[in-house]
Amino acid sequence: MKTKVIDSSRYRHATMLLIIFLFFGSISSEAQTGNAAQSVVGGSSAANAYPFFVSLVEPHSPGIRPDCGGTLINDSWILTAGHCATDFVTGLTIDSTEIVINGYIRSNPNPDYERIMSDYIAVYPGFSLFSSDRAGDISLIHLSKKSKFESIALPPQGDTLLAKANSEARVIGFGVYNLQNPQQQPDTLQSADIRIISNQVCNEPSRYAGMVLPSMVCAGRLTGSPTGSAAGDSGGPLMVEHEGKWVQVGLVSFGQNYYSSTTHPGVYTRISSYRHWIDSTINAYNTRVGLGNKGRFDQPQFSVNNNTLQVTFSKELPSEASYQVYDMTGRVILRGIFEARNSRQEVALNDLTPGMYVMKVDAGNQTYATGKFLR
Repeated sequence: MKTKVIDSSRYRHATMLLIIFLFFGSISSEAQTGNAAQSVVGGSSAANAYPFFVSLVEPHSPGIRPDCGGTLINDSWILTAGHCATDFVTGLTIDSTEIVINGYIRSNPNPDYERIMSDYIAVYPGFSLFSSDRAGDISLIHLSKKSKFESIALPPQGDTLLAKANSEARVIGFGVYNLQNPQQQPDTLQSADIRIISNQVCNEPSRYAGMVLPSMVCAGRLTGSPTGSAAGDSGGPLMVEHEGKWVQVGLVSFGQNYYSSTTHPGVYTRISSYRHWIDSTINAYNTRVGLGNKGRFDQPQFSVNNNTLQVTFSKELPSEASYQVYDMTGRVILRGIFEARNSRQEVALNDLTPGMYVMKVDAGNQTYATGKFLR
C-alpha cells in the first residue's frame, strides 16, 4: 500500500491527459494504450438498478462530476482502480476522496443518494503509474460511515468460470458515450452489454500485442460499432449475471484512445486475481495491523543534519521495515532497510539535491508510515 502526504487536489482535472502522456511514453507504437481512464460508449441510459455503483468526486465539490467509477462491495468499502486513487505527480496514494452512492442521474440524483468521505485508501502494493504495464490496477476505499445501499458480489480467488471467453457481460459508467464529442459527460448512468474476449485474441499483434496479462480481462465487441468502456469510466464494474444477481468480474482499467473499439476492446482488472488481497486488506484494517487505532499511517518526524536524515517514529518499529524515498516526479531516489525494535533511524542522503521528498515505510507487507521532508 502507498499513501500520499502532499496536496493532491489538482490531480483529478488532468487525469486523462496525464494517463495518455504516461502510457504513450512507455510502450511501443504497435500497442499504444494511451487512455487508462475509461467509460461506456455504444450503450444506453441505465435504469435505477445498480445501487452498488459509486462515483469518486472531488471532496466537497458542488454537484456530481465523477472522476472515476467504483462499486460498493460491503457497507463500508469501495472497490475501484488503482490509478483512480493515485496522485499523478508523485505516484503515491491520494489522501482522500468523496464517494457518491446511487446517484445515477447527475443533475437530479435519487432523493436518498449518499455522499460519504473516505477515511482510508489502499492501493495494491504492486501497482505503479510509471510501470510499462497495468498490473495491479486496483484499490480499496474505506468509507467514514456505513452506506445503506446494497453491495455487489465478488468472485472467489482464482475463479475462471464467471469471466470465461464469450460470456455475456455488462459495463456501466458516466464516461464517454458520444463519439462526436468525447469531452461530453452523460447526465444519466450509461450501460452497455458486451462479451468477454479471450486474452489470446486481445493479445494479437494487431490488438494489444501481449499487454493483456492473466490478471486482466478483455471485453467488448469485435464487430459492429464501438461498444464498451471508454474515457471517464475508470474503476467502474464489468459484471456478469449469475444465479439472478450481478457479480463483478472486472473493473475498468485501460484501453486505446478514448473508447473501446472492435480492434482494441476495453481491458479490465480481473477481480478473481485479487480476491485474497481484497479480503486481507479489509481484515488488516478491521484489526488495525500496522495502521494505528484509526487506520492512519504513522507520521514520523524528520530532521536533516548535514548529510544525514534522522527519522523518529511514534513507537518502535514492529519488525524490520523497508523504506523508499521519492522525489516530486514520483521517482524512487533512495531505498533501504530500517532495523526492528527501534523508533529512531538514520538515512544517508548522499548527494540528494535540495527540494521536497516523500518517504514511505513498509513493514509486514503493508505501509506502516509515510511523511515528507525538505533537503
